[in-house]
Amino acid sequence: MAKKEKDKILSDPIGVREVRTEALTPNPHNTRILFDRAPLETLKSSIEKVGILVPLTIYRESKKQRYVILDGQRRWICAKEFGLEKVPVNVIAEPSLVQK
Repeated sequence: MAKKEKDKILSDPIGVREVRTEALTPNPHNTRILFDRAPLETLKSSIEKVGILVPLTIYRESKKQRYVILDGQRRWICAKEFGLEKVPVNVIAEPSLVQK
């Protein structure tokens, strides 16, 4: 990631907006690592018809200067499979390790 882009991630405001799908990273603390295909296909069908209605919840990780998904990993997986360039997100303050 270029320095200019890293600086932008750290200075972006908190709130609802769109972020590039490729800029998001799954939460390494997420206990769910396997996702059933059937529910993903149902979600994918819904996204195809109406788009992503509920923004993903993400935070800016200051240590590695990246966006991390707290909620919405399945929506993100579907967005990647569709090749969506951007997804709606709600950016929150970086949580503590316990909150993650």
